[in-house]
Amino acid sequence: MDSKFKFTDKAENDLDEILDYISNKLCNFQAANDLFNKVFNNIIAFPLSYPLLENEYVRNRNTRKAIIDNYNLYYVIESNTIVVLRIIYNKRDLSELINI
Repeated sequence: MDSKFKFTDKAENDLDEILDYISNKLCNFQAANDLFNKVFNNIIAFPLSYPLLENEYVRNRNTRKAIIDNYNLYYVIESNTIVVLRIIYNKRDLSELINI
């Protein structure tokens, strides 16, 4: 599958916050970059390999979840585009973020 990425506004904000935290607070920009490059490359290569999210509160039943170390990346596939909905630290209270 020849795919490309698109980020929702919320996902862009999530990614900016994560990269800022890892690169500035933890002083390890390379680790942040490597982590997400690895996962994004894997999602592009095998977009259907991640499981569908089974949660009654998720609006889109085709939402998939990829676990990236301490983060959950939620996405859907629309045509040949992988739409990243959210990237959330997996220790956060997900009830406040349930509207994916």
